[in-house]
Order: sequence, then structure tokens, then C-alpha cells
Amino acid sequence: MPKPVGPVSVPVVPTTTTPASPAAPTAPATPTAPAGWGPRLPDPQVAKKHRDVATWVPTQGTAIKNGVSPDDALQGSLGNCYLVSGLSSLANVQPDVIRNAIRENADGTYTVKFHKDSFLGLFSRGQKELEITVDGDMATKDGKTPLYAHGRDVGELWPLIIEKAYAKLDGGYQRVGVGGSPVTIWQALTGKSGAMTANAVEGEGSLFRKMKNALDEKRPVAASTAPFLKDYEGTGLAKGHVYAVLGVSEKDGQKFVQLRNPWGHGEPAGDGKDDGQFSMPLAEFKKQFAFTYFGG
Repeated sequence: MPKPVGPVSVPVVPTTTTPASPAAPTAPATPTAPAGWGPRLPDPQVAKKHRDVATWVPTQGTAIKNGVSPDDALQGSLGNCYLVSGLSSLANVQPDVIRNAIRENADGTYTVKFHKDSFLGLFSRGQKELEITVDGDMATKDGKTPLYAHGRDVGELWPLIIEKAYAKLDGGYQRVGVGGSPVTIWQALTGKSGAMTANAVEGEGSLFRKMKNALDEKRPVAASTAPFLKDYEGTGLAKGHVYAVLGVSEKDGQKFVQLRNPWGHGEPAGDGKDDGQFSMPLAEFKKQFAFTYFGG
């Protein structure tokens, strides 16, 4: 689910100083790649739409500032909460993967190393490394307001760079902005397949153990609310939205799950700070979240 830009709300299915001649987005382009493992071809008409709605401006910043943190990545107007939460949850347990995936080039571009993923990122079939190079220009809606993924500090570019490179890998922003599984971005960056579980079929103890074990093993975890039927009015949660799972804990016999909304705000009331990070009792988590995703 996209971060509101004004606000905006687009459902997700789990699992814009304007330059005189704005540059076309790098993402829909198709780079050279090994036969059989190349990026997907973009739809020219939809790619043109993304050039039309975005004003692309050169950014002032660096790929990584003061390390990689799960709170660095903010979702924009694309429906790719799965991707931004995937980045946030990976930054939570394996920040070096993100740091080592990005190479800053002498010409001002950035190269991101991916592992070409398989169907939904759930199965492995001989992963191959693939490098995608993009520039650091930012998509904005008005020449200054970020339109797609960006850093909490706008001068920190790694969320923008990875989203842009992944869009280029996957055929354009139109493909990455229609929902998906966080497992796909984890596999693309780590080369390891992952898994998903339906929370309704898991006992509370089993679900808690699976999350704790994964986090203890430095494997990323995320969870999504239900995309259909369930009413989230008044809960502080968004329907069909993927959240990063940052931790689990136990206090006075009660188990809790720590989560992060990729918008960087929007959460159930309680901690007095609307930064998108919040804690929820395990029983409530199981009730409100339909699926939990685990990295490999």
C-alpha cells in the first residue's frame, strides 16, 4: 500500500526546482543482461505514463549516511509497500546486505547487485547475479516533493536507488507498483528463497517461535493485513498493507510484536509518537494480520 502523498491510498495484494527538460526515468529502460536472465521488458505506454506524471530532478546526497537503518526507507505513491517494508525489514537484520549491494560509480551513477529471482521468490532455481545501473535522479510530483521511495533524510538515497534498480530489473515502476510479496526483494538482494504462512492456520505459540527464530537468525520478517473482506476502520492499520516486523518480545507473560509502517507514520494509538513504529500484543497481531513472510 502506498504512502499517502497528499494523502493517497492504493491497495496492495500480498501474497513530483523543475528542470527545463525533465529527464526520463531510468527505470523503464532495458539494460544488457545475460541471456535468459535479463530484466523484464517494460510496457511502453505505461512507462510513458510514469514519465508524464513525474518530474525528475538531480538529487544532492549520498547512497548511505550514518549506516543503514530500518527507518531510513519511506514509501512513496507507488503501491509497493511490500518492497519498502522488505527493505526496512532486511535493514533491520542484515544492513550489510544493503550496504554491499550498492556501488557508487565515478560518473555519478549507482550499480545494484541483484540475484535474479524465481516465481514469487518462493523457489530457488540456480540464482545468477545481475548488476543494474541507475542514476540518482529523484521522481517528484512538483520538482521537490518525492513521488516514489526515498529516505527519511531525503539526502540518503539507498531506498530510491534500490527501488529504481529493482523497477528496471522488473520492467518498470508500473510492474513494481501493483503489490507483491516482500520475499521477492529479499531474494533479489540475498539470493535466498523465503516462505510465507497464513496466520489463521498457525497457533500463537508457533507463530511467535517462527518469528523469533527467524529474527534471531538474522532473517527478515514482514507481515500483511488482509486485502479483502476485513474492515480495518478505527484500528490504525491499513488494509492490504505490508509492514516490517522489527522484533518480538515477552513481558509479564504477554507476547508482543514490533512493527513498522513503510509510510513512516500511521499506526494504532498508544505510544504517543506517530513514526510508523509500534508494538502490538501477539493475539491482536494474529487477529489483524493475515500473512507473515520469512526471508531465507
